[in-house]
Amino acid sequence: MNEGDHESLTQLLADDAVFIADAGPNGSRYGRIRSVGRPVRGRKRIAALLSMLARQTTTLGGQVQERNLNGQPALVVFRDGHAVVAVLVAVAEGRIQHVFVQLDPERLRHIEAGH
Repeated sequence: MNEGDHESLTQLLADDAVFIADAGPNGSRYGRIRSVGRPVRGRKRIAALLSMLARQTTTLGGQVQERNLNGQPALVVFRDGHAVVAVLVAVAEGRIQHVFVQLDPERLRHIEAGH
């Protein structure tokens, strides 16, 4: 992700946006991302976390697919045919209000790779 992409992402986020990551009971990780002890608030902090996630997807190797999960737009990263991370967003008033990152393999196992 380049600086222009980072700035564009920052502009899509609401000022009071909230980021939550859930790694499940066993604390699964995706690169440096794992459960965040408490919600992260603020567009700049969240943009930095999402930029790191995008860089890790490139570094760790993964196929990104757009999905609709739980009625929300989402990006799912697959590796070796298995979902390893899902990023769901809730949008209101034209801005991303909530970002939820699911890392729990048990909760991701039902998501199949598309073509």
